[in-house]
Amino acid sequence: YINKNFKKKFIRELTLEAEYIIIFISKKNRSLQLYIDFKKLNNIIIKNKYLLLNI
Repeated sequence: YINKNFKKKFIRELTLEAEYIIIFISKKNRSLQLYIDFKKLNNIIIKNKYLLLNI
């Protein structure tokens, strides 16, 4: 599925500063489920430095 769509250019390879792993996982009913690992992306995002006060 992936190779066929890659050849048709429906799927393309990207090179970005924030890389993340994209995996298609086979489910029990033989359909594919998309899994994206955002751990590396989360590491470069600026965290919220200000705490919210209790209102």
